[in-house]
Amino acid sequence: MGATGAVVDAGGRLLLVRDADAEAWYAPGGTVQPGESLREGLVREIEEPGLTEESIETAAWFESLPEEML
Repeated sequence: MGATGAVVDAGGRLLLVRDADAEAWYAPGGTVQPGESLREGLVREIEEPGLTEESIETAAWFESLPEEML
């Protein structure tokens, strides 16, 4: 299962993560590890670019499930 987040700062700027291999920009996110909640997985992914959980405010959660899990 994956978690992706839209992180917007007080100035209205959207956080994007650059994938150098694909030469593309994406919203932060990734695979939720076994035993992790969606929120925990997303916070872990957002912390990788250097943010902290305290620096973000949760506005909404969206879940995406692999087709085989539907």
